[in-house]
Amino acid sequence: MRRPNFLIIYTDQQRWDGLGVNGNPDIHTPHLDRLANQSVNFDRCFVQNPVCMPSRLSFLTGQYPSTLGITHMGVPVPEETVTLPRLLGPYGYRSANIGKLHFQPHANRDHRTHHPPYGFDHLEISDEPGSYEDAYRAWVRRLAPDQLPHVSLG
Repeated sequence: MRRPNFLIIYTDQQRWDGLGVNGNPDIHTPHLDRLANQSVNFDRCFVQNPVCMPSRLSFLTGQYPSTLGITHMGVPVPEETVTLPRLLGPYGYRSANIGKLHFQPHANRDHRTHHPPYGFDHLEISDEPGSYEDAYRAWVRRLAPDQLPHVSLG
């Protein structure tokens, strides 16, 4: 039996009814609705923390933010933290985080330095628009360099 591929899409600061598929008649999200209809749509879940970074960390570790000692922003996540990608790697899964991770505080950080991978095989981080050239601008630079003047940093 082949092991399944899976894609986890998690967004930042979005209520459950922020998609048309979940019953909101005023929001039109046809592509996400189609994806949700062909997938598992967790429409009765609750986050473990109202702040995005501790909540994201809880999701990727399976632990409560209070157990990890990270209940608010600005707390660096230890590089050796056991995450879902780190657990899946030995089973042949490759993982990528594209977009926000925010496991390192932005204050007093040189954003040109390497970001810890936390078990991900591939990172394209765009944590804080405007603070540095993020992965999105790097991606545009690679695939559509002529469009770069039209991309704003902030």
